[in-house]
Amino acid sequence: MTSRTFLLAFVVIGLGFRMARLVFVIRNSKSRDTGRVTARPIFWIMTMTYLIYIAFCSHEGLGHGHRFSWGVSGLGLFLYAGALSLRELAMRDLGRFFSPDIEIRQGHRVVREGLYRHMRHPLLACMGLEILGLGLVFNAYLSLLWVGLGFYLPLILIRKTLEERTLLEVLGESYKQYQREVGAFWPHLSGFSNIKRGVRHG
Repeated sequence: MTSRTFLLAFVVIGLGFRMARLVFVIRNSKSRDTGRVTARPIFWIMTMTYLIYIAFCSHEGLGHGHRFSWGVSGLGLFLYAGALSLRELAMRDLGRFFSPDIEIRQGHRVVREGLYRHMRHPLLACMGLEILGLGLVFNAYLSLLWVGLGFYLPLILIRKTLEERTLLEVLGESYKQYQREVGAFWPHLSGFSNIKRGVRHG
């Protein structure tokens, strides 16, 4: 199999599945009880930037087959698949509170189950991992640098800020406590210390 054939298959199968799954979860979320949505444009801005990023990666990857590294692409595929798998877990953990928008639903609470025990924004962390994986799959280093890290990463940070502002307004002290105890995109180092201490005393 040539690198070009592999990348075309990835675009059709891998990204086709990703887009179909996105449409499904959006429809499924909207079919549930709806709540108060804030900063609605951020979802569409991120979606359009994601599609633009895919276009840049495809153009760069398909146009430079002579410099293609199967090892780098394999690592990217592993990261991409891992991001999608963790994303499914995070959506399951949120349950009825999952929404593609920044949305507050009736009875909204701080979710601490599953991945949310270890980080406050696993879905956003998965987006960052997915962006990195895509760039590596295509060996599209310039696209990863300029579009992925230059445009999409700041959007992830903006969305994180907007989400936290809304959750603080609605949930108040319970969310402040959650912020103190759990890291945004990775576990606090104190969590690892507690695990080590437990193993030592076990």
